[in-house]
Amino acid sequence: MLHKLYTWMDYGLYLIKSNSLHGTHSPFVYQWAETVLYRKHRLANHRVELARSWALKSSKSLERSSISLKKWVLTHEPSAKYGQLLQRHLLQFKPERMVVYGCGTGILPAYALELPTDQQPLVHAYLDSPAWLPYVEKTMELVGSAAQSWVVHQKVDDGFEWQVNDLVLIDALWLVEQDQPKWFEKWDNMAHPAHSVWIYNVQANERTRQWSQWMQRKGSYNISVDLFWTLCLFYRPEQSAEAFILRY
Repeated sequence: MLHKLYTWMDYGLYLIKSNSLHGTHSPFVYQWAETVLYRKHRLANHRVELARSWALKSSKSLERSSISLKKWVLTHEPSAKYGQLLQRHLLQFKPERMVVYGCGTGILPAYALELPTDQQPLVHAYLDSPAWLPYVEKTMELVGSAAQSWVVHQKVDDGFEWQVNDLVLIDALWLVEQDQPKWFEKWDNMAHPAHSVWIYNVQANERTRQWSQWMQRKGSYNISVDLFWTLCLFYRPEQSAEAFILRY
């Protein structure tokens, strides 16, 4: 009960502090908000919502946990609203690859696979634990043939050196809130305008501000956009470090 109360209090503060499109003075952030954040969504998401529906109807409990799969999806998986935002972002930036840390049931990256086939990035999904593999495989099954664009790694650090070496090919890096800044230590000073980092399942509280300040202090991603449940980080060498809070 207290957790829910604090969440609503955080959300109220977020609404007070956040700006709309017309309160945004960065040319890059304004364009991103206009063409991605606030753009009307036109894509159907039937397959991925089928996977979400299956998880919500499931009576299974997660391995080594008392929490049910249904409750986990309700509290940890980003809603369709954020999945659709991911689609619009990918359509705008057209990355070749997308890396997902803490894949969960795989619902979030499945939104990328609802894009037209020739515009789908190769998805590298890193699991927190091999125990998630059956749920990711079920999502892939329900998404259908598009799941051929997936590469699933059963450990979050599996293939990490490959990722650093091929960083130039990667645009969107999605991390769950539990991931620590240690994942960025090897990426220091490797930021590129073609890259962006999205951290989801965060809230507009001190944790979000710490992430933003850490990234800016390390001299990498100098633009942060706080959307309450998602924190987006960008690198723009022509712009000074700045943190934005946009209403979404």
